[in-house]
Amino acid sequence: MRGLILRAWRGGWCRGRGHATGAGDAQRREKPPWRVLFFGTDSFAAEILRALQTAREPRSDLLLDHLEVVTLQSQLSKGLPVNNYAEQLQLPIHLWPDVGPCEDFDVGVVASFGRLLSEDLILKFPYGVLNIHPSCLPRWRGPAPIIHTVLHGDTVTGVTIMQIKPKRFDVGPIIKQETFPVPVHCSAKELESILSKLGAKMLIAVLQNLPESLRNKREQPKEGVTFAPKVTVAASCIRWEEQAPEQILRLYRALGTMMPLQTLWMGTIVKLLDFVEVETLPDHNGYQLKTAPSQDRCPIISSRRH
Repeated sequence: MRGLILRAWRGGWCRGRGHATGAGDAQRREKPPWRVLFFGTDSFAAEILRALQTAREPRSDLLLDHLEVVTLQSQLSKGLPVNNYAEQLQLPIHLWPDVGPCEDFDVGVVASFGRLLSEDLILKFPYGVLNIHPSCLPRWRGPAPIIHTVLHGDTVTGVTIMQIKPKRFDVGPIIKQETFPVPVHCSAKELESILSKLGAKMLIAVLQNLPESLRNKREQPKEGVTFAPKVTVAASCIRWEEQAPEQILRLYRALGTMMPLQTLWMGTIVKLLDFVEVETLPDHNGYQLKTAPSQDRCPIISSRRH
């Protein structure tokens, strides 16, 4: 019959008239198990991937039956956490911009990927592409939400699962959002671990009833938008005359595991490798901050605010 196409693919045989079925080319499934293409790079994303892999384990209510990974080429000898974990699991891996035959999937999942997905790519997935973002959007849109949460002393944060839109980061409709109190003195690294587990749990809940979750999505509020740009080395420089001790401590908690803070000591740039927070009794309505590196690494530096 003229115009009739018979197409072979991983999920079986699909018969159509040369156009996509539903929002993408894959035959639309109305319920699990889903076929998922995952996009990610870092430790936060690796925790999400771990949850997806667990969801593939055989059981009566199987949630996933196929999982592949798209990641970036690493400039580090140790490789990216997502790539390393996917290799350990022997999952198919694609290096961006190669994404493989993504028409074979039901839904895409993104976590800490850092690349814009084109509209053509998004439309290949019948259920679109979900993004797990570690903030309560629209607060802290951008690549470094956890760092800016700690840097600005936020007391409440959370995780948002949103549907990706093309051309702009973190502006799509909210599918699920949960808040979480930021623990006192929590570093960005510690908060990342907490939020990655929360995000993984939320994603599984969304996938368990994906069509209904998408029907209940809502647009992001227009109020309360803030941005979390990537942090550069320049941000690690302490300005003693301008920054209060609490601001310096927040700077250390936000950046200390990524890069050492820096300061000038008698005209020389000094890297502060360790900080020790010292509790002191109030002295003339002030308090004392001491930074104490490990032995033989850097002198103790003290600042007193009156």
